[in-house]
Amino acid sequence: MRKIRISQSARHDFLEIRSYVVQKFGAKDWNRIAEAWKKHLNSIASNPELGSRIEELEGTGYINCKKYHYKNVFVIYSFDDTALEVHMFMPSMRDFRTHLMHRMLQARGL
Repeated sequence: MRKIRISQSARHDFLEIRSYVVQKFGAKDWNRIAEAWKKHLNSIASNPELGSRIEELEGTGYINCKKYHYKNVFVIYSFDDTALEVHMFMPSMRDFRTHLMHRMLQARGL
């Protein structure tokens, strides 16, 4: 199975989502969602093709990048034979293209 690595920015995203869920629905709901995400990430690491292609990245040179949707949140990841790299957790209510482009520019220091 691929090793799962979560970027600092994705960790920050996850904490923001946690804060929202705990405030809106409570800690019990968050604990269930967090456990489910762990299972989903393990499933994705075993079979990264579970995710869908990211049309916004076509022609950019980014390969093996996918998005996976669960509980109104997208996880954006890339993978190779040894690892699954989680780049972003993003609530589906945000504009995906804008957030993705902002994060890509931020990652490149622009």
